[in-house]
Amino acid sequence: MAFCSKCGTQIADEAAFCPACGQQTGAAAVPPISTQASTQASGFNQQQAGIPPTQPPTQPPIASAIPVDAERDIQDNKGIAIVGYILFFVPLLTGNYKTSPFAKFHANQTLILTICSAALYVARYIIDAVLLAISRTAYSFFGVYEIIALILSIVSLAPLVFIIIGIVNAAGGKMEKLPLIGNFFTILK
Repeated sequence: MAFCSKCGTQIADEAAFCPACGQQTGAAAVPPISTQASTQASGFNQQQAGIPPTQPPTQPPIASAIPVDAERDIQDNKGIAIVGYILFFVPLLTGNYKTSPFAKFHANQTLILTICSAALYVARYIIDAVLLAISRTAYSFFGVYEIIALILSIVSLAPLVFIIIGIVNAAGGKMEKLPLIGNFFTILK
């Protein structure tokens, strides 16, 4: 015979739930020594006392982690979220971000991406202009300008990578922040 791991009541080996407390049983569980000793010492058995066994609680079916309304919201606004990564102002024009948490999340991410991209390009061209001016006056750079220009060109591809990541997240119905820049700030509240 097995014992309930929660209350220590003796249960049948094939029972799925404890008749006393409704605890779900797995393998045969042995109760703690103190519970087992107190149950045996009192000699109390629910069935012998004429108390009908309690019914095990019904368990709701396992559902997806996303509520039905959220799934509908994602499906309804997936397209606008994807377009927003290409043309950041489209979700703002449609106004979907006001009623949809999914659209608002991706509208925030696209606005952050747009602001960070603009700042990156301004910084890149300032650095590029300064390095070009220095390289024309000082002949001792020996290709340093070209190396830095190449690094800046590679870094300027980062917004394109973030756009692709955002589109993949939106198409997959995910509300994941963009790496590195997604946590900077929230524009739409």
